[in-house]
Parts: sequence; structure tokens; C-alpha cells
Amino acid sequence: MLEREEAVEALAGTLMGLGAPFTLPEDWIILCDDDDLRHLPRTAAKKLLAKAKKETARRWLWERFDPSEMDMELSEESEDGTEEFDDKLLKQRAINSIDDVVSTVKSLREAQANAPSCPTQSKAREATVAARVAFGYPKERPARTDCFDEDVRRQCRLIINHIYSGTVKPSGR
Repeated sequence: MLEREEAVEALAGTLMGLGAPFTLPEDWIILCDDDDLRHLPRTAAKKLLAKAKKETARRWLWERFDPSEMDMELSEESEDGTEEFDDKLLKQRAINSIDDVVSTVKSLREAQANAPSCPTQSKAREATVAARVAFGYPKERPARTDCFDEDVRRQCRLIINHIYSGTVKPSGR
């Protein structure tokens, strides 16, 4: 089990280097290019990739909603900047900032969905479609290539509840 967790952590680090949690190459590209994933059975590789993507989103959201981050934002808004804020106020600030995260993810998804594909390079497009299909993905380009859940608002609330319940450490372990 520990080996699997370490693999998820390592792959999450790799994904962050590729632009996660906001933008990534399509899954089939990662499955082809990553040495560790390429040599795993396809089903296991897809599961590992899905867990690593979820972990990169969790890390980013954790940093975004961290109490010290919320405290800094509130301190910048207070008149003297020396006020200390309780967990309830920090959690409320985090909840209030969910809309910003949702808006950011939505904007990036719309930009990705509206990105033009180049029909003039038909041979390259044919090869791309063939590779997608070979890896078990549909012919169409995916609607999103980020690491967030479909319901970003719910994902944010779960992270905030974990952070402010005091039961989970920042590393998520």
C-alpha cells in the first residue's frame, strides 16, 4: 500500500511539473510518455494517473485554502494588519473564496474547449485520433484536461472541511 501511495505522490509531482492541476496533456499522452505508467497494465496505469491528478488538485486547493493564506488575506484587508483571526472566521473566508476558484477553473476549461484544432494537418490529426482510440479514449478531444473534479465547488468544500476540522495534516496523510 505504501508503495502505491509513493507512486501517486511521485506521479503527482511529475504532473505538477507539466502544469497540473490546471492544464495537462491528454491522459493518453501521459500514459505513453511516462516510463512508470507505460510499463504498467493499462487499467492500473489509468487508475494511478487518476489518483495522481486528484492529488495534485488536492495539494493546490489545500494551499489555496490554508489558514495561513486566509489569515494573510484578512490581515491585508484589516486596517492595522496585526489582528488575529479565529478558525471560524478563517474558514468563512475560505468558503467565500470558493467562487474565485470555481471561476478560474471554469474559465480555463472554456478556453481549452474553445481552442481551435488545426484541420490542415490531417495526417497528424489522424494519428492523434488513432492514439486516443488505441488507449481507450473517445475520438473527440476531451472537454477538459485539468485535475479538478467535475463539481469543483464540492471539491473545494471537502478540502476546506478537512483543513478546518483539524483532523488532517497538510500532507494529506
